Amino acid sequence: MKLRTETSEDHSQVYDLNVAAFGNREDESRLVGRIRQSEGFIPEFSIVAEMDEDIVGHVLFSKATVSDGAEEHPVIVLAPIAVQPQRQKQGIGAELIREGLKRCRELGYGVVLLIGHPSYYPKFGFRPAFFNPTKLGKRDAILREPYPVTDAIVEDLPAIVEIYNSTIAGRKVTADLEPVTINSRRRWFDEHSPDHRPLWVMKDEDRIIAWLSFQSFYGRPAYNATAELSIYISEDYRSKGIGSQFLEKAIQESPRLSLLNLVGFVFGHNEPSLALLRKYGFQQWGLLPKVANMDGVERDLVILGRRV
Repeated sequence: MKLRTETSEDHSQVYDLNVAAFGNREDESRLVGRIRQSEGFIPEFSIVAEMDEDIVGHVLFSKATVSDGAEEHPVIVLAPIAVQPQRQKQGIGAELIREGLKRCRELGYGVVLLIGHPSYYPKFGFRPAFFNPTKLGKRDAILREPYPVTDAIVEDLPAIVEIYNSTIAGRKVTADLEPVTINSRRRWFDEHSPDHRPLWVMKDEDRIIAWLSFQSFYGRPAYNATAELSIYISEDYRSKGIGSQFLEKAIQESPRLSLLNLVGFVFGHNEPSLALLRKYGFQQWGLLPKVANMDGVERDLVILGRRV
């Protein structure tokens, strides 16, 4: 599949595509036409997905403003997005959205809004943004750009440890039974490197809200193309699509890191984590029954993996 900027020669196909994708209605096709003629149109933000010279998907981002009553703020709006009905649920729309967000960042636009289904868009890292509904419409479905992800620096270690320790009491995520110290995690931190085994942090403004670690599997050279993933999220940011954002980035970055396999070690009773990994194509590669004792309760450890 090829993603590229729409040209004038594509207009007819894009019109028909939007009609088909939205139940033979022409509303979205006409919306695309109006946006093309508006001051908010940015040609690079009209993107098509092409397969065998056939346009199978289209997404449009355009400029707009948000008013808070005192001043106006420039934003980007995502609308509409369309995929051929017979090719829906194949990841085409997701690829278009990711490409559009990448272009927004490259051109310096920091906020993206849309009106959409609250259970779908958080997987891209979007989150609710409660603006004045008289200005923007359905406030419970207006969303913002994903949280930024960067390589961790040593100054981030206290926040990383704090998030890790917050999961211990739940007895679902880690086999540690007591909080760990910052000093005890320094050697683990130093084992990471951006070009081999990254340690990423996600921030909401200046606050670290989650982290992902790549760790060497079993520590032998023959396993260098395999890495174990660990994701930890601050309690008040869970169930907001952050795990999905991290996994998508990890899978995308694996070729650069010379990785062929990703694995995760998850307790058998940690259903949310198991479901997240399976959603991204991880399969059960192993089961260690009753290997952990959590306050007198024996727990299974499930090994999940996927080729990348």
